[in-house]
Amino acid sequence: MGVARPLRGLARHAPPGPMARETRLALFGLPLAQDMDGAPATEIFQPGYLPAPPAPVASYDDLVPPPPAAYDLDHVRERLRGLGYVE
Repeated sequence: MGVARPLRGLARHAPPGPMARETRLALFGLPLAQDMDGAPATEIFQPGYLPAPPAPVASYDDLVPPPPAAYDLDHVRERLRGLGYVE
């Protein structure tokens, strides 16, 4: 069984600068934003490796990250204690 080789030729790294962002989004099948200047460097990947690009979104600038999940610290401590990480 061979190892999958998603990249072509000697291009073993995503391009620097803005194109790196667009290339990562394309790699994970995420939409590009209409306000992005660059384009994904699809030519560095084997044909058919990248998922089909979804429709672009207007912008990622207005995204608000979700609030951090609330953790029950007592539960976390008990779980770590049960796993032997803390006494």
